[in-house]
Amino acid sequence: MTLVIQGDKNTTINGAITGTGALGKDDMGTLTLSGANTYSGGTFIHTGTIQVVAGHNNVLSQNSVINFDTSNPAILDLNNTTQTVGDIRSVNDGKGVIKIGTGSLTTGGTQLETLYAGTFEGSGSIIKKGGAKWTLTGDSSNFSGTVRIQGGALNVMNTVGSATGTGNVILEGGILSGSGYIAGN
Repeated sequence: MTLVIQGDKNTTINGAITGTGALGKDDMGTLTLSGANTYSGGTFIHTGTIQVVAGHNNVLSQNSVINFDTSNPAILDLNNTTQTVGDIRSVNDGKGVIKIGTGSLTTGGTQLETLYAGTFEGSGSIIKKGGAKWTLTGDSSNFSGTVRIQGGALNVMNTVGSATGTGNVILEGGILSGSGYIAGN
């Protein structure tokens, strides 16, 4: 079962979303989440925004793969919080924007080999864990934060700009690979 939030109006879910189902966001409105969600299905951002309430860490399900699956405007706004997700990927030319702000995003827990064609924004941190390869093809030049590779491979395959932004890329047990570009140290 999938809970799909549709419409151009904004929606807020204060409670926790649990169970084996997935969460989907359609249309241009904003879905705001504040509960400690534990659902195990995917999170699909077709169009619009999924936003975390400021000050609410670990709202996104740590078991869920975030899927950007269309070329429509799709945004995941962490709102300066700390979040951990299973993995992040693009499907069907999905681009997406992940707004980290001053927060932190950890990914790689589901051990899936994934590709993310979208971008990151903000000055916080991205932490890549797990043993799988995560490929980045977007231009994240608007991200000035730190990228930490703690497991697996971060494979940069962008053709313009910087896949990891302008901040430092730190190897802490993983590897950096690919033929793309990075602008940090």
